[in-house]
Order: sequence, then C-alpha cells, then structure tokens
Amino acid sequence: MTRTCALLLGLLAVAAAVVLLGLLTNWFRYALSLEATVVVGVTVLAVFVVGWVSYLSYMRNSATLLALDAIVVAASIAVVLLVHSETLGGLPRLYVAHKEQSPPAVLQTTQGLFKYWIEIENPFSARHAEFLIFENGSAKRIPIQVFAGPATGYTSATKADDWGTLSSTSDPNVAILTLGPRLSPSGGKFRIDIESSTASRLPGN
Repeated sequence: MTRTCALLLGLLAVAAAVVLLGLLTNWFRYALSLEATVVVGVTVLAVFVVGWVSYLSYMRNSATLLALDAIVVAASIAVVLLVHSETLGGLPRLYVAHKEQSPPAVLQTTQGLFKYWIEIENPFSARHAEFLIFENGSAKRIPIQVFAGPATGYTSATKADDWGTLSSTSDPNVAILTLGPRLSPSGGKFRIDIESSTASRLPGN
C-alpha cells in the first residue's frame, strides 16, 4: 500500500506539471513567455523533489517517508501557485481560447462618464488581437495593435492603469490611450476616435 501511494504521488506530480505547462502555452500552441519560463523552472524543480522523495518512499517501503512525500507535495503545490501568482498576476485558469481583460476604469468627458477597459485575445499566437472597449450604454470594440507579432510576455492587470490609461482631449470625440507597463514595458500611445471606433498609433510610439 505504501509503495502504491508513493508511486501515485510521483505520477500525479508529473501529470500536474504537464497540465500546468498546457495552461501556460494554451495547450502547447504558444511558446513560453519569460514569466511562464520562471513558473516552469520552479515546477520542474518541485517535480524533481517530489519524485525523489517518492522514489525513496517506494524503495524503502516507508510510511514515514510517504508522509514526508505528502508534505512535500503540498508544499510544492503552494510554492508553484505562489510563483505563478507573483509572475503572471493570478492563479492558473482553464481555457480553450486565451482571452483576458483589464479591470474597468472611468473617463470623464463633456458627454458624461464612459467606462473603458483593454481586452486581449490569444496574445502569444500569430492571430492575436487587442481591443479598447469603450462603453456608454452600448459597448464599442476598438481594435488597437499593441503587439507587432506574438507577444513575448506581459503581466495580467490587477488595476486599470496596469494596461492603459485613457485621457480626454479638447475634442469630445477623441481620446488618447497610453499603454501601461504591464502590457507594454516600452510604452506607446494611440489616438482614439470614439465616434468612428478607430485607433491610430501616435508617431514615435
């Protein structure tokens, strides 16, 4: 019984690592981002430690080592989830299409209050898409090209300005979107035409 449990713990650790790798790469369709590479490194180390303790427990048929193995598994899960949360801004999530958005913010204009947020779809794919969602009764999806190609890495937004800040101008139908550091470390600005639902990147950005 001890050997069976030790074997199962080792196999479950490997299976969990494979599932996490699938989540980090949108089921192996994307390359790993820099942040995801950190998570994978910690996960590989955790699997190695769990596998070694499981091996010792199996070979020695030791209930004490099996209990230690269970503790190591729990600690490894906690460490991996902590690193995932710190580097990627949240816990692992199941999905088929990778779609993520920033928390909403409010823009004050002469026409009233508008709610807005940024949404990204499949950022690590060649078919990625980014949108500024502008809402006042009905929502407008304004395409913005944040990434020139598949994203090399970004961090999930915990507050609205992590990904971008929208500022009003003297023209009530025009706003300026300044990209935030978690979405684009190099920055960037877009001229947003609210009426026509179009965006153009400003020169030098």
